[in-house]
Amino acid sequence: MIGINWLAFLYAVESNQVLQASLGYYINPLVNVLLGVMILREKLYVPQMVAVGLAGIGVLVMTIAGSGVPWIALSMALSFGIYGLLKKKAPLGPFEGLTLETGILFPIAATYVLIGFQSPNAASLSALTWALLMIGGAVTITPLALFAVAAQRVPLSTIGILQYVGPTMQWIVGAIILGEPVSTSQFIGFAFVWAGVVVFIAGNPTTRWFKSRMKTKPVLAKR
Repeated sequence: MIGINWLAFLYAVESNQVLQASLGYYINPLVNVLLGVMILREKLYVPQMVAVGLAGIGVLVMTIAGSGVPWIALSMALSFGIYGLLKKKAPLGPFEGLTLETGILFPIAATYVLIGFQSPNAASLSALTWALLMIGGAVTITPLALFAVAAQRVPLSTIGILQYVGPTMQWIVGAIILGEPVSTSQFIGFAFVWAGVVVFIAGNPTTRWFKSRMKTKPVLAKR
């Protein structure tokens, strides 16, 4: 699952579709909510149901009015959501599990790198480029290790609240820094997703706003 997620993200970046990567990570916490409720029997509150519905409308708008199903975003959201569920249920500790996961992926990655060394493009890469690629690996593995620790300590649906910083930064990078065009349908779709994010954060039982203002009982409680 994490291999699929990484591959989809790299494809999005290399094909100038950073906004789709951003959308995928916006949807991912809501996928966590659905998996937490359906598989782990975690509590689901009405605001969370509304948030998931708004995000679903956003994806539907971009699918119908845009250029088709945002498969990169959906692949990233579903793969990382399932990955989080598996980490939650895994008997191994977070770092042991991460070592096993990367160990499984290592032969595949090593084979790809060895084949890539034979291409003319590899010979033209500078030492700085190779250094940046290696640093990129460290930058990737650090938050993943922290996520592995968190996945076994807190509810899967709660983890989603802290995952909105990343896609927001990606959207800014894609739309403002890299200048990717944002169509009307994309903007409307993102608006629904953003609305879902606001409702999700405001309605989460761990927030002070929820505790002070909301008296909603859970629709589906852990038995």
